Parts: sequence; structure tokens; C-alpha cells
Amino acid sequence: MKLWVKISLLMGVILFLAMGIFGGGIIYQTLEYNRNQMVESSQEQMKVNAAVLAKEIGDRSMEQFGDTTQRSYLTYLVQKYGGRDYMLLKDGEVVANQTSYRLLPGQEGRWQTTEIEYEIQKTGGRYILVMGQRLGTGSRDHYKLVLVKEITSLYEELFKQVGIFLILYLVVIFFAVDITFWLVRMVLKPMRELEETAMAISEGDLSRRIRIRRNDEVGKVSVAFNQMADRVEY
Repeated sequence: MKLWVKISLLMGVILFLAMGIFGGGIIYQTLEYNRNQMVESSQEQMKVNAAVLAKEIGDRSMEQFGDTTQRSYLTYLVQKYGGRDYMLLKDGEVVANQTSYRLLPGQEGRWQTTEIEYEIQKTGGRYILVMGQRLGTGSRDHYKLVLVKEITSLYEELFKQVGIFLILYLVVIFFAVDITFWLVRMVLKPMRELEETAMAISEGDLSRRIRIRRNDEVGKVSVAFNQMADRVEY
């Protein structure tokens, strides 16, 4: 393999890796930023709704109502203050659910404190943010508020950005490698002339010399080669 090909391939690999790592880092940071912004926004929304629901439930003695009445009233509260993104658990049992989400087995045992905990689940190609906390109602019953929000659009937008980046990435790499090939060949062109001149002298053409076009390291080697050829000829 010729030297200019080796150098060009090495530069191409370096460019490929450098741009891939840099671009991948940017995409990852973009995803993290957008996801964190969405989570923080949801947390602020949940804090407000949890405080209002905890006050409403704490201000009423729920024990005086029957099970059906309790469920109806709690559903009304969740619908009023939370909307379609919330569900309410009482002592580990779902008593109000405005979402289409169903808790996974054992998941009702989470959210034991008033600190908000969340996770992102992937089910059937959909990304779901599940966020919950225990309500500080002051009653002996344990209430938990759970926010369920589909965030698939966030990831779909990311995948679009990845697709655009890959296209641009391949185009840039193609032109960068092509330009690198051309530049390396231009830089090493005197070396080819040096090789041809050396072959000509070895075959008996002692008058053959290299034309000096530059004053860099390659040019100095060419000067030294011509001086050597002069000594050999005379």
C-alpha cells in the first residue's frame, strides 16, 4: 500500500472517530437537557397538585364515607386538580385513575416518602414518565399521587436529529476524506518524483535531477539528493 494511501486512510479514521464522538456527545447532551427540563417541569406541576390534594383530603374525614363514595370523591379531586395525567393510590390500591396506564406488579409499593421519585419506562415503542410521591395528608391512610405522562415525542424528535446528523456526518466525512486524499497526494508528489529520479539514475541516466519547487523538508531532501547525484556523476 502506498504511503499517501496509508496517511489518507489514517486521517480518515481519525476524522471519523473524532466527529462521531463529538456528534454523539452533542446528541446525548441535548437529550439529557430536554429530558431534565421536562422532568423538572413535571415535578413543579406535581408539587402544586400534591399539596392541594393533600390539603383537600386532610381537611375531610374520609372514614365517614362508604367505599363507593370515597372513590367517587377522590376521583373528582384527581380530575379537578390533576386532570388526565394522574392516578391516586390509597393504602397501595388504586382508587382513582384518570390515565390509561396500569401499574406494574409490585409498583404500588413505591413512593413511600413525600420526595418525588420518577422513572422512564419503554413499553411497545412508547416512552412513559412515571412520577410519584406520598401525600402528607396527616391521616392514618397512606395516599400516593402518581403522574403518568407519555414523552414519546421527545425521543422521536431525538431520533430525527440522529438521522439528520448521520446524513450530514457521512457527507462531511466523504468530502473530508476526499480532500485529505488530494492534499496528501500533493504533499507527497515530490517523493514520487524523487523515486522516479532515483530509478532513472540507477538505470544509467546520471544527468537526471529533481526540480526544486519548495523550501520545506521535502525540498531540502531533494537538494541533498541532487548534490549526491552530482558527486556520483563527476
